[in-house]
Amino acid sequence: MGIWGVLTDLVYFKSVKLIEKKPINAQLIGAGIDFGISDPTVVLKSYILESNVYIEVLVNTRNLPTTSPNGLNLVDELRRLKIPGIIQADAEDKTSIHTLRAHNLDVLPALKGPGSIISGIKKLQQFGTIYILNNEYGEAAYSDFTNYHRKKTPAGIILDNPAEGQEDHTIDAARYSLSRSIITQNN
Repeated sequence: MGIWGVLTDLVYFKSVKLIEKKPINAQLIGAGIDFGISDPTVVLKSYILESNVYIEVLVNTRNLPTTSPNGLNLVDELRRLKIPGIIQADAEDKTSIHTLRAHNLDVLPALKGPGSIISGIKKLQQFGTIYILNNEYGEAAYSDFTNYHRKKTPAGIILDNPAEGQEDHTIDAARYSLSRSIITQNN
């Protein structure tokens, strides 16, 4: 049996801060991609240090094709970025993952399933502070995290599920970057 409680806050993340640079001893724990066509494609790396997570957004671009004979495309961007290790990507876009893998990029589908959104949010919530590197994409990422909120019923009841139609691409990519990570913290 669990203890019943009432959600009183719409906001998921309590401590989100922009920083100019991440600590040099922060450990890379994963990279994630949230694919978008009319929405932005977001590529990021996640690091941990002590009980905090550091997010570095590397790409946040609308209308970014996976491949293109001329012009900006995701394959070329990922090659340029040289992200070490496996990149976890939105599992629902199997075609893009297959294309990236066909171009010898180490991309796998993020672990998803029933409850994976809430599970990923809870994984992010276990950190003391979410620090976002204040690069050209930092403000948009900060806005995604600080404005991300729960669904509210017409009767005013706050649910644990996120509200629909939010700018959540950075959060999704962050969830994917952690989807295969087992994170332990020293308390």
